[in-house]
Amino acid sequence: MPQYFGLIWTLKPGSREAVESLVRSTEYPEYVARDKDGTVTGALLRTVVFMKDNFLVRINEFEGNFRELGQHMSRQKSIQNFQTEMGKYIESAIDISTPEGFQTFLRQTSLRFIVMKEHAPAREGSRFGALTWTAKRDGQQAVEKLLREAFDPQSADPGEADTGKGRLVRTVVLMRDNRVIQVLEFEGDWNDVLQQAWRRPAVQALERKLKDHLEVARDTADPEGAKAFFREASMRPI
Repeated sequence: MPQYFGLIWTLKPGSREAVESLVRSTEYPEYVARDKDGTVTGALLRTVVFMKDNFLVRINEFEGNFRELGQHMSRQKSIQNFQTEMGKYIESAIDISTPEGFQTFLRQTSLRFIVMKEHAPAREGSRFGALTWTAKRDGQQAVEKLLREAFDPQSADPGEADTGKGRLVRTVVLMRDNRVIQVLEFEGDWNDVLQQAWRRPAVQALERKLKDHLEVARDTADPEGAKAFFREASMRPI
């Protein structure tokens, strides 16, 4: 079963194009970590990056020992070069060009994993999309609880959609303070998957429970309201 680790970074004004170019051009690292005997201890499966407004979200899908995989990745030249270059574009008082500084920065910008829900077996060619929205400052715990309950791996499926045009495979929810990042693995048409998934009664029940805890009100029961929410909440994949 894959695991997820995420980061959210605030970018300096005017740096989006440079950051996008850097992300696209960074050499992919050696993704398998091994111990001194050569036994595999962890592996990076996929990395997806999204941007919206002045922030960047990086989601790593991995398996195995997270600490050992992180140490393995930090020793690679491509990762070190990426850290140094990103230091030019991130709003932070921490010097991320040093290993110690970067570890401190990671702790301060990491996303907290909340829950993962499998909706359907993954097939080759699936992609990732992401939505982001915010809870009220005093509603963070309530929102987290509602999301854990709604996307409980053992619960009835609240989000599976197979419309012929697209299919929802997996939902992963992470948070940083009151910001929610909802990552969706899907096949086919992104907009069709969103619209079909949010029409399901279980999802609308979740939306009603979330209503009093949202920083920005939304009405996804109304088709036009749902479209407006998807436009506002969707993050651009890099």
